[in-house]
Amino acid sequence: MVTSYPLTHTHLTHSQAQGVIDGIFSSPSIDGAPQSNPLSALPHPGRITHITELSSEGGTFNTCYILHFPAPPTKQPIATITQLVLKIAPPPNIRLLRYESTPTPLLAIEAYLLDHLTTNQPSLPVPRALAYDDTLTLLDSPFLLTTFLPGVPLSYLRSELAEEKVREIDFEVGRLLRGVNEVRAGIGSGGWGGAWGMVSGKPGTGAWVWVWEFVEGLLRDAEDMKILLPYVEIRRAVRMWGGALDGAQIDCSEAVGGEEEDVLDEPPHPHNPKLCILDFSDSSILVDPDTCRITGLLDFERAFWGDPIAQDIFLPGSPGRENVIRGYNSQSTLNKQMPGRNSRRRRCRELLYMVLSSTTKIMQWYYRQLRSDREEMVQRKRLVEALGALERLSLEAEEPEEGVGKVVV
Repeated sequence: MVTSYPLTHTHLTHSQAQGVIDGIFSSPSIDGAPQSNPLSALPHPGRITHITELSSEGGTFNTCYILHFPAPPTKQPIATITQLVLKIAPPPNIRLLRYESTPTPLLAIEAYLLDHLTTNQPSLPVPRALAYDDTLTLLDSPFLLTTFLPGVPLSYLRSELAEEKVREIDFEVGRLLRGVNEVRAGIGSGGWGGAWGMVSGKPGTGAWVWVWEFVEGLLRDAEDMKILLPYVEIRRAVRMWGGALDGAQIDCSEAVGGEEEDVLDEPPHPHNPKLCILDFSDSSILVDPDTCRITGLLDFERAFWGDPIAQDIFLPGSPGRENVIRGYNSQSTLNKQMPGRNSRRRRCRELLYMVLSSTTKIMQWYYRQLRSDREEMVQRKRLVEALGALERLSLEAEEPEEGVGKVVV
């Protein structure tokens, strides 16, 4: 039986953190620094006054710290830094899930995506990547240094704010997420080029191929740990309905018109997957609790080229989902290739991505040793319900042949 270990990093000492700052700012050309070299325009922030470790609901893949520096004197002639964020990857000896063991480390994905987003979508409130280092000379794990964004995760504020304010925030989240999803490929070469799949992983030939390989990897991880899952049902659902994710040979005869346009109704063109964030949710969104304005979008390491509807925030049951979708569609122009609403096709895609999402969360909790009985039961219930709904779809439709593009929904 394979043993897993919690994804925690050795406590960061003050001297280690200061060593990182001194090393980075004295050598701005350090391996992995973004090509735009943003450090060249920033002064050394000085001595660290104190360090705050950030926590996250359900645990984090990386360990995150806020580094605090002295407040600048009054009438300082140049911009100074008072806070930075240091994200440290798990140590190299930690066992990861198969999809996390990508050719390019997840933290490197985030570094390059932040650099790309701040360059090509400067209006998006994302942190600026200052340096990424995987040489293990300053710390025993790769790390990413970014600018600090103020705010409180929406997951902590949603129940505290007035309903009208929450609706406004959700609408703006959808609008901003559309900007992320519309970022074009061309970040680099290889896995950065926009083929379906995880940004740095092995590119698939289409949505269903990537989903099949992703889910199969999760199930093999589960088998390694002898975790109880409905293996047969999950594999059958992806084989049976995977063709609906590509949409190339799907019968749209049941499409109906006359409804408000929703660009999520149809999957992206096979040659034009969108830049998406797999686990994008309330915890990825920073909000100013006083003004109720969004101050930041976070956590881009689980980026993939694919279908926006696969992102957690768009799946059924996500808080504020309907208003997020309205914001997402607010800048749309009519997609002339869209034949109209096909609720069954969209429902099928949602259910398959719910299977992927819940299976991923269950596996992460086991491999992190951060299991919560309540949260695990929520995801197991969601998984079973999605599989049951797909089974009912198969009884309502002509039985599809297992394989690519054979589904009729």
